[in-house]
Amino acid sequence: IMLPNFFVVGAQKSGTTSLHEYLRAHPQIYLPEQKETKFFVNDKIFAKGMEYYERQFFGDWSGEPVVGEVDPDYMYFEHGLTRIVENLDLESLKFIFLFRNPVDRAFSHYLMTYRRGLESLSFEDALAAEPDRISQSWSNRMHYSYFDRGLYAKQLHHFMKVVKLSNMHFMLSDRLASNPEDELARCLD
Repeated sequence: IMLPNFFVVGAQKSGTTSLHEYLRAHPQIYLPEQKETKFFVNDKIFAKGMEYYERQFFGDWSGEPVVGEVDPDYMYFEHGLTRIVENLDLESLKFIFLFRNPVDRAFSHYLMTYRRGLESLSFEDALAAEPDRISQSWSNRMHYSYFDRGLYAKQLHHFMKVVKLSNMHFMLSDRLASNPEDELARCLD
């Protein structure tokens, strides 16, 4: 069994699902079928241990030289990076960041939450209520962080403190959408 040597860490609603599918199609890349394992950010799943992580998500690895995971919550929730650093070889890890215009990202996040039946407020009211909501619980921070997740510099700061710049790759969702072949080629390089 092999553990990841790269992570696509976000941002949420920025094209990570498309990137997951593009990377999964590559014959030399292994990604778990399940996008967003939440292993490093969900306390209950993380408590099951690294052996569980390996078995559950990488148990059917068949020798691909590049192994990864796609989970945008690893960029947003700081303890995700802390747990990655504590449990994997940071020097050998690559991190891929995918960014979208923060306003478009926030509205897309709102629509997803609304469609799931978790949001009853208007977009404007949800933004006004966000600071109070996300301060209440991890679950609220997961669902109602429309504005907060768009503060990319704040989230990147945590990575910049511990990850070498040469181990980070930055992408823009509009470029991935308009020219996936070239953007994917850059990512693979």
